[in-house]
Amino acid sequence: ASIPFDSLTAGFNGTLSGAAIDSISATGPWVHFSGAGAFSGDSILARGRFDGNLGALQSLTGGIPARGYADGDVAVGVEPRGIFVQANDLRMEGAAVDGVPLQSADGTLLVGNDAVHVYSAHVVAAGGDIVAAGTFGLGRATPSGGVSVVADDLDAASLHSLGLPIESGRLSLNGTISRGAATPTFDGVASLADGSIQGYGVNGSAAITFDGSSVGFEHVVAGMDGIYRSEEHTSELQSHHDL
Repeated sequence: ASIPFDSLTAGFNGTLSGAAIDSISATGPWVHFSGAGAFSGDSILARGRFDGNLGALQSLTGGIPARGYADGDVAVGVEPRGIFVQANDLRMEGAAVDGVPLQSADGTLLVGNDAVHVYSAHVVAAGGDIVAAGTFGLGRATPSGGVSVVADDLDAASLHSLGLPIESGRLSLNGTISRGAATPTFDGVASLADGSIQGYGVNGSAAITFDGSSVGFEHVVAGMDGIYRSEEHTSELQSHHDL
């Protein structure tokens, strides 16, 4: 992982083996960072204000499509293991990741050469709350236990870019997101309230597997236009991925 720079100015106080960074100002395709920090040996730490373009930081997200702008307090550490990032109340404007709209983010993660390690994260996205922790592999051959995710009260219509065939409703999820061949995969449970699929009113819950091209359902308990039924088998719905 790497961070591109157009310019970097800093004031130091100390020796080459270790010094405080009294001030630092950096610009790049991602726009601007200003703050202070320290360096020692092969590590550098800076904390300050970030005002930038998410689309220019795809090297930190494994190439997952992102757009929009973010503003807030961040700490960035560069060390042999990778790039350590801690965000505090990062506010978004016109932002989306893989087509899913983002409103704000807090979290701590380490971006290595082959994986993103999410120590903790809280994101307001698609009108709901998402908390997550785990490891997301960036390479196809990279082993990954996945990122455990709990999402509450998402606007299901905002998730069309992921291929979900839901036109409206509030969606809650609890499961694991892992790297897939083309898009991330999800394996867990979900519930939909006040939903609509192909014009039919839907409420219910199910165990779900999702790989970007199809959605598998098991243990479905659902109501369609007020008629409830329970299913104990798996069916497949072909989805349409549109970024």
